[in-house]
Amino acid sequence: METIIFIFAFVRDQHGQPFFYLETDYSASDTEQLRVRQEAFF
Repeated sequence: METIIFIFAFVRDQHGQPFFYLETDYSASDTEQLRVRQEAFF
């Protein structure tokens, strides 16, 4: 998780870009929640 925080801070601070991080177990039950989050971000 520390690596993700570092990458997030780097992208945000150095490049001024939003960062989209997904964590999933790749089960079918995650599909709708991931779709909604992705749509909201983009």
